[in-house]
Amino acid sequence: MYTVRIPFLVPSTTRIDEHAALTTRAQITFTLKWEGYYHVLSAVGFGSHEEANAFLGTVRSAFAWLLLQKGIVAETNLVPQQIQYNTDPIKAGINQSRSFGNADLGPVDASIDGSQAAIFETLRSVQKFTGLPLSVSTTVRSDQALSVIIDGALLPPRQSI
Repeated sequence: MYTVRIPFLVPSTTRIDEHAALTTRAQITFTLKWEGYYHVLSAVGFGSHEEANAFLGTVRSAFAWLLLQKGIVAETNLVPQQIQYNTDPIKAGINQSRSFGNADLGPVDASIDGSQAAIFETLRSVQKFTGLPLSVSTTVRSDQALSVIIDGALLPPRQSI
């Protein structure tokens, strides 16, 4: 059995709520959930990798339908990433546990990029790792900002020339 996992973004001006939704149609279980930065559509129950890949080919139309019906634009990359299954899942889990503060991950059959579409064997233990876009900001101390604001408010009125 195979799973299709599709992370996607929506504009901040139109949101999908963060509560998970689940339904089953045509013997496939579909889940839509929020994973902190991405909404993730998962489809579980495909009999083969080829069936899962065929479903992935229909998702562009599904997201177009979401836009037409609800006015929500979904941004995603529908090219599935290549998945390499570990030859020693127990050792892979121990190594990844060390890298992430000794959290017990158990056996890890494969690791995927959580920001990309993926097709994988449902019964395998697949860990996702998601690097978020880099964001840089500068901070001005509040007392400095207040001083500048007050100085600006106390400037003499502008004179006409």
